Amino acid sequence: MPAARLSSVLAPGKVIPASFESTLELTISFCYSDHLFLLCGYSSQFCPRSVKSNFTALLSKRSTTELVVICSSLCYSMQACGTLLLVFIIPFTLLVSERTIAFLPSSFAMYATTLAFAFALEPSTIKNTGRTLCATMLFATGAIVGWPFALALSLPFVIEELFVLSGDKFDPALRANWMLARWRHLIMAGLVSALIFVPMVCIDSVAYGKWTIVPWNIVQYNIFGGSERGPDLYGTSPWYFYILNLFLNFNILLVLAFASLPSLAITYHVDRKRLGLAKPGPNESSPFTILAFRLAPLYLWASILTSQAHKEERFMFPAYPLICFNAAVTIYLLRGWLEVTYIYVTKSPYKASKSNIFSTTTLSIILVSGLLSISRILALWHYYHAPLSVFSHLEAFELPRLLNDTGLLPPLPAGVEESDRPSIDLTVLKQFDLKLCLGKEWHRFPGHYLVPNVVSVDFVKSDFEGLLPAHFRSGNIAGEPWWDRKGSKITPADLNDLNKEVQDYYVRNLAPLALLS
Repeated sequence: MPAARLSSVLAPGKVIPASFESTLELTISFCYSDHLFLLCGYSSQFCPRSVKSNFTALLSKRSTTELVVICSSLCYSMQACGTLLLVFIIPFTLLVSERTIAFLPSSFAMYATTLAFAFALEPSTIKNTGRTLCATMLFATGAIVGWPFALALSLPFVIEELFVLSGDKFDPALRANWMLARWRHLIMAGLVSALIFVPMVCIDSVAYGKWTIVPWNIVQYNIFGGSERGPDLYGTSPWYFYILNLFLNFNILLVLAFASLPSLAITYHVDRKRLGLAKPGPNESSPFTILAFRLAPLYLWASILTSQAHKEERFMFPAYPLICFNAAVTIYLLRGWLEVTYIYVTKSPYKASKSNIFSTTTLSIILVSGLLSISRILALWHYYHAPLSVFSHLEAFELPRLLNDTGLLPPLPAGVEESDRPSIDLTVLKQFDLKLCLGKEWHRFPGHYLVPNVVSVDFVKSDFEGLLPAHFRSGNIAGEPWWDRKGSKITPADLNDLNKEVQDYYVRNLAPLALLS
C-alpha cells in the first residue's frame, strides 16, 4: 500500500517512511517462517508438502502488514507511536500462527477481513471510490470464497457508506445529492463484487457435476435447515464459551478490546481533543463517530456468535485482527486519561511532556500480554503437538524401518554416511496395503498431505457416534479433460446431513499391517 495514500488517512501532511512497511514485511516474514517450520515440518522432508500452508501464511502476512501500516497512519494523527499496533500485531501473528496456515473457510475470511478492514479504516468520501470498491470486493471475497457469515463484519462499513458523512463536507442543502452519490457508489461496488460468484459457481458446478452455489448451501443448511438439521446437531456450548476461549488466547488484550467503546465514551467527556477535533461543525462527522464505526465490528461479531448455541473456536477467526485493533485503541485512549489526570494534578503540561509514566504504562501492558501469549504458545506446543509428531515419526522412522525389515530398503551408496542417506522412495510399500486407523481422536488428524500416499487413512469404531468423513469414491463418470478428480462428482448413498453414524465408514477387520493412532 503506497505511503502517499496512507498518509492521507486521518493524518493530513503526515507521511509514513517507506522503510516502515519494509521493516514490517521482514519482521512478520521471520515470524511466519519460523512457525511454518514448527507447524508444517519438524524435518525437511515435509517441506514439499507445505506449499499450501506457505501460501496461506504468506497471504495472512501480507494482509497483516497492510493493516499494521494503515493503522500506523491512524496512530500518527493521534500523535501516538506508529509501532503501537505493531506490538499488538506481532503477538497476534505468533499466537494464531496455526490459524493462519489452516486451510479453513474462516481462516480465509480472516485474511479477507483484515485487508478489507485496512481499506475501511479510511474515512468514507465521495471522491475516494477506490476505497469503497476495494473494501466491498474484499468483504465479498471473504464471504463468497471463504465463509458467507463473515459478511456480517461489513455491516458497520455499509452503514457508514450510506448514511455517515465521515470524510465528506458539504452544504446541508445538497444532502440529497450527496446521499444519492454514496448509495450509487456502494451499489456499483456491490454489483462488481458479485461477479466473484461467476468463477466460483462455474468451478464448483464442474467439480460437483451439477449446478451448485456453495455459499447458499452453507447458509441454507445452517439457517434454513429446519428443526431436524442445522449446526446444533454437532454440539452446543454455554453462552460464555467465547469469553473463556478468547481470554485463554488473548489474555488481557481481550479485556482491552471489549473496553474500547466504553473507553471512547469516557474519552469524549474527559479528553475530547484526543482525536484532534474538539467540536465538529454541522456539516462534518465527529472523529468519535468515525472511530466508533471502526470498533463496532468486533462487538457485532461477538454478539452474533454468542447468540448461537453451536460454538467453535474457528468461528471467531475473522475477528482476530479486530481484537488487536480494538485493544490498541483502548491503550491509546487510556494514555490520554493518564495525561489529563497528570496535568490536572501537577498543573504543568511541561512536566507531563517529560514524564515517563505514560510510556511505562504502555510497556507494562505490552510485556504482560506478551509473556502470557508466549506462555500460551509454549503450552499449545507442549500439550498438543502429539498428532503432528506421530505422523512425522511415521514417515521419518516407521516406514523406513518397515522397508529395512522386509529387505526393500535400498543399500547405502558407497562413501555415504547414514545421516546423509538420500530421500527414500516409499512407493514400493504399496504392495502391503498399509492402513492408518484413527480412533476417537480422529478430529486431530492434520490432513492427508502429512501422510505418504502409500498409506490409506481409515477409522475404527470408538465412543464417537456421529458422522465421520467419507473417502472420495471412483466411478464410471465422464469428466472434463481439465478436471480429473471424478470422485468429487459422486455423492455416497449413505452420506447424510443429520450427523447420523454410518457403520460402513469403519474398518471391519484390521489387517496385520494396520497402524492405530
